[in-house]
Amino acid sequence: MTPTEILAVTAIAYLQPGTRAELSRLAGKEISRDVIGALKRHGLIDDTLRAPESGAPFAYVTTKKVLEVFGLATLRDLPDIKQLEDE
Repeated sequence: MTPTEILAVTAIAYLQPGTRAELSRLAGKEISRDVIGALKRHGLIDDTLRAPESGAPFAYVTTKKVLEVFGLATLRDLPDIKQLEDE
């Protein structure tokens, strides 16, 4: 996985569900459709319903494979985002 793919899947894990625009804002750089496509091919994310905003973009969630890849029992095991920001 590329650093951008790791950043995107991590952002999705915290946002659940998150649109590509929200991911880009959080990452501070554009998250391309290619990155989303790669994560879907890896089986790490899936799209859910369309977000209730202008243009009705897809919103993405992580799959159970993310837990396996990152060695987590649940998403609650993710580090606290506020603590990460402080560090």
